Amino acid sequence: MLVTRLVTAGVLAAALFAAVSFSDHVAIKVLFFTAFAAIAGIEFVALRWRFIEGPGEVIEPRPHISREHTMIGLFYGLTIPVLAVGDRLVHSRVESGLAFAFIWSTLCSLFLSIWLYIKERNLSFATSKLINGMAGFVYISIPAIALYRMSEARIPGAPEGIGVYFCLAVVLMGDSTAYFGGRLMGGRFFKRKLLPRISPKKTLEGAIVGLFGSGLTGTILAWYYDFHVPYAFVFVVCTFAGAAGQIGDLLESALKRVANVKDSSGLLPGHGGALDRVDAVLLGAPLCNLIFFFNDLFLGNG
Repeated sequence: MLVTRLVTAGVLAAALFAAVSFSDHVAIKVLFFTAFAAIAGIEFVALRWRFIEGPGEVIEPRPHISREHTMIGLFYGLTIPVLAVGDRLVHSRVESGLAFAFIWSTLCSLFLSIWLYIKERNLSFATSKLINGMAGFVYISIPAIALYRMSEARIPGAPEGIGVYFCLAVVLMGDSTAYFGGRLMGGRFFKRKLLPRISPKKTLEGAIVGLFGSGLTGTILAWYYDFHVPYAFVFVVCTFAGAAGQIGDLLESALKRVANVKDSSGLLPGHGGALDRVDAVLLGAPLCNLIFFFNDLFLGNG
């Protein structure tokens, strides 16, 4: 199992580096983040709709993926090419791409409402599915937009794609320090469960250490690559990004518990589904993106 996990992680890392750092064509980057959002979105819809339709009493390995789940997940993913096209159609200082993405999500929500209320005989099911479908644009599309934006961030002397790697480092180091901090402090001092109904192994002590780990990681990277943002600001934002990452991890665990499944899918051998791997990054990415937004402002490029 460990070998399988390592091989899968290596393939994913290679795909990320190839798309973000070594591709000369923006289309490759757009395709990568489109696929990322679409796959995570498909799994999200499958989890939520399994709960709405009744998960049953037996824990299943993963939810069933239907054509409906795939269609809605593609709606989330296509937000990225719509954003990219908007950026290039309207050359201005205004975020034209975001305006296009907002119009796209609104049109998709309108289509979903018409389709679900015609298709579903149960009005309660239709309404719940519509609300969850619309929520996916916040839970999936906005983080994907933030990651795509960070992949375009430029810091002199920093590697291509520094924004994405910065975000991953802040969130993942927060998770790692939370794990080791919880084991160390829990064994020597006290051990309070954070949310035992959702994640029995997570402790309050570990969560606190993880927040410090996220803030410190972001500050060190900002200092090393000479970000033009006050380090105190970086530390605060990265601490909140670490907190968002922990909440994202707990949220996805809760989604799986109420859906009565073990993994969001079986797409990634040894890891489960894509949503299982990016749950913490989803909520942390929009906050990490603030660092690069303000960096551009301080450089006079905003």
